[in-house]
Amino acid sequence: MNRRINMSCSELRHEQFYHICQDIVQQILETEGSNYFFKPVDPEIDGAPEYYQVIPEPMCIYTVQDKLDKKLYNSPEEFIKDMNKIFENAKTFNYSSHPIYKVADALASKFAFLSARLPRRIQEGDLNSAVQRHVELRLLRYRLNKTTHL
Repeated sequence: MNRRINMSCSELRHEQFYHICQDIVQQILETEGSNYFFKPVDPEIDGAPEYYQVIPEPMCIYTVQDKLDKKLYNSPEEFIKDMNKIFENAKTFNYSSHPIYKVADALASKFAFLSARLPRRIQEGDLNSAVQRHVELRLLRYRLNKTTHL
């Protein structure tokens, strides 16, 4: 039997969330210059010996991808925070005239646009509301391009 049919509304929303996040990361990785942010900074190899003194919370795309693969994100906000941390760190460590800063700025803008697709967080208690179910059903019909009556 199809796994999707047996999924609860919450599980389905969670799967959709992870699918969208994976797609966003893929689009970021396809952008020129994203390779700067894929792996953690190596102070010796990258010529930034003071990086971990300046940046207390390092983050990279590899870490985000690993968390997505292990389904460690519980909300869109957690994913957005980690992705933004990548770009904030690069802009904090580098001067505004540095190429890495410029790429981080461009990727941050692209990410802001792409992350608008993420579903908003809905509390479990809200799902029990008849009004919430009605709104979700109408939204689903709209997304499936079926006509609804107002």
